[in-house]
Amino acid sequence: MDVTVESRIGKTIDGRYRIIRLIAEGGMGAVYEAEHLTLGHTVALKVILPEFAGNGGVRARFAREAMATAKVRHPNIASALDFGSLDDGAAYLVMERVPGHALTDLLEAGPLPFRRVLTIALQIADALVAAHSEGIIHRDLKPDNVMLVAQEDGGDLVKVLDFGIARVVNEDGHSSPGAAVLTKVGMIVGTPGYMSPEQALGEKVDFRTDLYSLGVVLWEMITGKALFEGELSEILTKQISGEPLPDFREFVDEEVPEEFAELIHALLASTANARPESSTYVRDTLAQLQIRYSRAGDPTPLPFTLARISMAEMASELPPVLAQGGRAKRSLVYVVLGATLLGVMLGVLGGYYLFSPPKPDSPRFVVEESDLPDGLKEALHMVLAEDDRQLRRAAAELVTSYEDPAQIPPYLLAVAELELNRGKGCKLMTESIGKIAEAGDPRALPALLRLEATPTTGCGPRRNRDCIGCLREPLQNAITMLNR
Repeated sequence: MDVTVESRIGKTIDGRYRIIRLIAEGGMGAVYEAEHLTLGHTVALKVILPEFAGNGGVRARFAREAMATAKVRHPNIASALDFGSLDDGAAYLVMERVPGHALTDLLEAGPLPFRRVLTIALQIADALVAAHSEGIIHRDLKPDNVMLVAQEDGGDLVKVLDFGIARVVNEDGHSSPGAAVLTKVGMIVGTPGYMSPEQALGEKVDFRTDLYSLGVVLWEMITGKALFEGELSEILTKQISGEPLPDFREFVDEEVPEEFAELIHALLASTANARPESSTYVRDTLAQLQIRYSRAGDPTPLPFTLARISMAEMASELPPVLAQGGRAKRSLVYVVLGATLLGVMLGVLGGYYLFSPPKPDSPRFVVEESDLPDGLKEALHMVLAEDDRQLRRAAAELVTSYEDPAQIPPYLLAVAELELNRGKGCKLMTESIGKIAEAGDPRALPALLRLEATPTTGCGPRRNRDCIGCLREPLQNAITMLNR
């Protein structure tokens, strides 16, 4: 029987997730609402469309989405929870199920009040700061990918979705290994009307392409109208023609401060160099505007957002704010709250780095990369040394779906197979450990030692059984062999 999008409804995925209903269908994947059978909560489950199940490039793109999303932990980004493969060759990605509605739905009713625009925009910008700090460019920021969750105080909690075409760059600003290859696989490289001119032209992009998209979203929130309409060629002509953009204040009833107009104008600059230098600058500017123009009864700014604002820049805003009477007291409370939370965060982080055990630094943990193709170097480090299980699993998928398996060292293939077989029973995992031992390469030791460090209790009805008891002997034999 052929697998279809509809035929998956009601089925159980990987023995853990029961698909309830179809939420949406895109170019390469379908998104379902599913239930985690053990924990009982609902999740969003994205599965490669059946016609692409055997396409290694599409699987690699799915793996990259899992790696990108799992790499960033932030309240305004929908979290990746799991990643795996199905018997028919398809890959799946489990995401946090966001119980809200898309910004697109809200915009259908018309423009949003200026102060609500600030609240939403500030959280989007904070999500971009978190992603950009990890070297991740979203490249498809638009109202469809911004979810709003209603809060008890009447405010909005923003969740940014869909890092499916995200690009990961290294500290030197270059794409991560294999990124160019994966981009060629995608049938969609962005959304017309929201892509920056350089992205639409297929040129090199950096973090400022997301800032352009944010500018378009801000314009549409404040006006309730699309900034660009028409076919891609028409939109691109308007973007790069140099003609002045329409003044959004022509469509806005309420008075909007000049600082906000200047920010939108800067974000929508046709060249990247003319835009703000970073998402941090944009976020801090929006935060200052929110504090300055808040009114009695407005939802309280989110503490985790305020905690990230530059305290020095906020302090420079205090004198004029304090001169505004009643609003001053509330603004001062926000600043104190943000500073207090920031202090707590720094204390927790300081304690972690002060008391956490150091990483192993013996020579056996040094990885020689000379025999690896460029597209696998980042994946290798994740498979061997990454603490986050979802990231390791996604990297393992990237290794096993690489277009030329002959270039992959046997030990790395075996380690990736071991990672993908975790939780699938003693037989498969023992076979993977045997392949690692047979490869005889000590570079596989970090993966084996991490598995060996699994606590001897934690499984069974009383949580007193060794979760990998059946693997202890072959695991020890393999470690001994590779240590020789």
